[in-house]
Amino acid sequence: MIGICSCGTRKLKTTSAAIDMYNGAYHRMTRRYLQTKFSDPQIFIVSAKHGLLRLTDVIEPYDIGPREKTVTSAVIRNQAQRMMIAHQPVLYIGSRKYYEILREVFPEVTAPLIGHCLWEQSVILTRAIKQHES
Repeated sequence: MIGICSCGTRKLKTTSAAIDMYNGAYHRMTRRYLQTKFSDPQIFIVSAKHGLLRLTDVIEPYDIGPREKTVTSAVIRNQAQRMMIAHQPVLYIGSRKYYEILREVFPEVTAPLIGHCLWEQSVILTRAIKQHES
C-alpha cells in the first residue's frame, strides 16, 4: 500500500523538493498524517501540474489553482507504471477532484476523508496525528 496526498495552492517561490514546495497548513497536515502510516518512499503527492511526485522530486514553483484540472488520469497512469506502483492499493488524503482521477488509475483507493468538510478533515487528522504521537 502507498499513501497519496494532494498538493496545495500555497507554495514556496523557489525550486524545491516536493516535500518542501507545498507549505500550506492543510497539505502539511495531510502529509504528516501519511507519515504516521508510511515511510517517506511510500508517500506521494498528486500535483495539478506534475501528476505524481515523490517527496524528493525537485520541482519549480507554479501557479495553477486547485480547481483547474490540468493533470489527467492518463498522465498519472503512465507515471504510476514507470514508478512500478500502478498495482498498489492507495490510501488517499486530499480533495475529491484528485480522488476521482486516482480511482481511474489504481485498483483500490481508500479515501476516508472524502465527504467531510475541510474543518472536519482537519479535526480528524489532528486527532489521529496526536494519537499516534502519544
